[in-house]
Amino acid sequence: MQSNADIQNSLESRCFLLLALLACVLCFNLARQYRSSAEPTEIVLNQKINPNIASLESMIRLPGIGPARAGAVLEYRKSRPTDAPAFTNYEDLQKVHGIGPVISKRLKPWLEFEMEQSQKENRK
Repeated sequence: MQSNADIQNSLESRCFLLLALLACVLCFNLARQYRSSAEPTEIVLNQKINPNIASLESMIRLPGIGPARAGAVLEYRKSRPTDAPAFTNYEDLQKVHGIGPVISKRLKPWLEFEMEQSQKENRK
């Protein structure tokens, strides 16, 4: 027959294992929730954005453009002469530090430029 001390040690060990198992399950569920909330979501824009006149907030909404790249676009625009647009097509965005061919091509469906706008007006 087991002594009271042995029974108590056995119960404590089982309780410890049960708590450890519950902690693992909790951590696993929290990690799964975090991972699913951190997955990128599709960006929905109501209209195309003109990078020559877009605000910082508008630029940040574009895929692959965070606050740093959006700020770099605005700084590049400011450094250019005011009589000519800084960007005439999506490839021109590659002139901005931090934007390469992959990002500029990814942005193409969401961008509109002055030339495109004037062509639309001429068609009317």
